[in-house]
Amino acid sequence: MKVFEELSARGLIDKITHQELIDKLNNQSLKFYIGFDPTASSFHVGQLAVFNLMRILQNNNHQPIALMGAGTAMIGDPSGKNSERQLLSIEQINANIKQLTPQFEKILNPPSAKVKPIFSNNYDWINKLNTLDFLRDVGKCFPVSKMLSKESISARLNRPDGGITFTEFSYMILQAYDFAHLSKAYDCNLQMGGSDQWGNIVAGIELTRRLSGKQVYGLTMPLLTKKNGQKFGKSEAGAIWLSADKTSPYQFYQFFLRQADDDVIRLLKMLTLIPLKEIDELEDKLSTMPEKRHAQTELAVYLTELVHGSAEVIKCQRASKALYGGKLDDLSGDLLAEVFADVPAYQVTKDKLIEGWDVIDMLVEVKACRSKREARQLMQGGGIYINNQGSFSAQVVSSEHLLNDQIIVVRVGKKKYYLIKFS
Repeated sequence: MKVFEELSARGLIDKITHQELIDKLNNQSLKFYIGFDPTASSFHVGQLAVFNLMRILQNNNHQPIALMGAGTAMIGDPSGKNSERQLLSIEQINANIKQLTPQFEKILNPPSAKVKPIFSNNYDWINKLNTLDFLRDVGKCFPVSKMLSKESISARLNRPDGGITFTEFSYMILQAYDFAHLSKAYDCNLQMGGSDQWGNIVAGIELTRRLSGKQVYGLTMPLLTKKNGQKFGKSEAGAIWLSADKTSPYQFYQFFLRQADDDVIRLLKMLTLIPLKEIDELEDKLSTMPEKRHAQTELAVYLTELVHGSAEVIKCQRASKALYGGKLDDLSGDLLAEVFADVPAYQVTKDKLIEGWDVIDMLVEVKACRSKREARQLMQGGGIYINNQGSFSAQVVSSEHLLNDQIIVVRVGKKKYYLIKFS
């Protein structure tokens, strides 16, 4: 399958600016760029589709230019925004870039990369622009009437809060100038971005042609949403980040493991390099054995390994099994707390364990059982488990039952868990 056909089959193509781009993608080696907005200290999972698009092209001998938009971040992109962004200082932006760069490197520059990426930062040239020269040489290429017709501008013009400032209005010109600069400096001939960037990309193509006479191209991809139209990358707890400091590997793994059947096949196509034939086989399993969640597991394992590494995948798998009776001894205290974050928790001091805590009393006190009678019946029937280790029949729990010197996990029956934290 040619690269353009693969991108289309994976749902990664929204629009292209020229039909001839298809042949160039399939048969030539291009340099392409995508701009990234460094207004946060981590990428989020919604951007994994962009990375996957870059990796597919990279594997087909096209060279990616990952452009950090430190210069344009100081202006703020009005696309998709109802109000002006809060402007960041260059110090804040550079601090973000320092944390984003390792994420770029891990995904786009592994040892196995067929074509090495170029990392660039538009602050390096935007900061050097002379205002008068820029207005004379670049500003004259942008008729105001055409700028006003762009969706990102027109959507803001008639708002009662004042519409759009000149600062944001100038964003399109600066992004267009990026394309012209990269075309000259690196012979870059393709810009890609989300569907909301179509107007900015077209402006960059027109500016490059007017300044240098070069023909360059544009490609947009659909914004990643769920089947119900909800923005992808959000959970009940908020955004899911690639940084382990903001979203733990276990939370990351679970986010993909819990994806709906209606969404998971599309996510496998858009976010992974798993061959399409294998994804079709996973789709067949999804229809015949949905309870096995083969597709979700494949998605979670693949992306967790890509972002956090294979060692974290193993930890996440062990942690997931813990919910279904797996061993708890080799899980860290923090990971145990994450695994059982949604179960009832009870806080108590270790004094309870000095002489041993009567199990019947404990079960009632932590509300695992409604009465001592119920607790005794469950104990006699083998329905009480401590730390998932067999049917528990001892009379007391003591410090020897502590996991990581701080936690005891009580299971009643097959699925009801209670977490006891000792301080």
